[in-house]
Amino acid sequence: MSEQSTYCSLATSGWDDRSKKMCCYAELPKFKNFSTMHQDQRVQNLIQDLSNGIKNSICNTCWQLEKNGIKSMRQQSLQNEGRPKTKEVIEKELKQIKLKYIVVDSGTQCNFACRTCGPYASTGHTKEWEEKNGKKWVWITQPTNLDNLSKEDLSFVKNIEVLGGEPFINLEHLKILDKIKNNSPYWLTYTTNGSVKLQKEIYNKFSYFKAVNICLSIDAVGKPFNYIRTLGNWDKVKNNIDSLLDLKKEFKHLSVNCHITVSALNILYLDTLIDYLNDKKINFDFTFCKNPAEYDLIIFSANEISRISEILKNVQGCEPVLSYVKQLKYDQNARNDFFKAVDFTLKYRNLDYKEYLPKLSELIIGS
Repeated sequence: MSEQSTYCSLATSGWDDRSKKMCCYAELPKFKNFSTMHQDQRVQNLIQDLSNGIKNSICNTCWQLEKNGIKSMRQQSLQNEGRPKTKEVIEKELKQIKLKYIVVDSGTQCNFACRTCGPYASTGHTKEWEEKNGKKWVWITQPTNLDNLSKEDLSFVKNIEVLGGEPFINLEHLKILDKIKNNSPYWLTYTTNGSVKLQKEIYNKFSYFKAVNICLSIDAVGKPFNYIRTLGNWDKVKNNIDSLLDLKKEFKHLSVNCHITVSALNILYLDTLIDYLNDKKINFDFTFCKNPAEYDLIIFSANEISRISEILKNVQGCEPVLSYVKQLKYDQNARNDFFKAVDFTLKYRNLDYKEYLPKLSELIIGS
């Protein structure tokens, strides 16, 4: 049986080499590799549940996103070369467990120290984390090793997503693209902070794929961008985005979109960001900051959420955000941590949120 209201192709065919499981959202431990994961009884039970219309709690993140009207990774996995998967395709996936979707971890090397990130995903954060916590940053897991991924059976791989750090800095991941080029692969996507101009070594590989997407990880424009995406420069990023859009003239199968992380820092600046994206004809979607908790939207009181909602209701495309904020519960501890965090950022980075994010300062101090 294949119940598409709950089935997910990532459960049968996905491997996220950063989180070491079928996707980063799955509430599961790390596994050694794709084969070991599918020997686990929890994973086998998950696949059975999802194919029989049962919303297994391992996938709670996707269920919540769908409840809020946001297209989940599960729903995205039900596309087959741009079209909804047929029942026959899904039945084949259930019978033949093969690796088809890979998230490639290009490493943590990054030139930014974004406020909603940390040393687990950016080398730009390491010294700051150590200063803030008074101890040395130690890896919980081994750093990225693409040699291990290269040993997997990649002969069925059709879709690749490349993450970082900043994936346009470390080009070692290109050897994975070369290994699957004869599979007639469909989809290649990069998530980038937009600070590094796309190099020929990368876009020369675009011809392997039927569709290529560059996903911009941008949460604001102008001065708010420079605060949230610490060490970044909006003017430079803006120019690089223009260069990417120009590349679409050469590569007709290239698309550019934006994945917005909504946090306490940028929620009052979504209007200017969305205006910019609409002007550039760049599609966008949302995710919500949960970690670090000091930038989670739970730092806002009910009265502040009401004022935020009044602002956002006039911003076209913010319906998922409005739906999300309605179910938030205020957390005083997170709010206290917010003030500690912005004070530390001022001390360590010489960035004053009152200067860069005045609307936020006015809301949270004046309320």
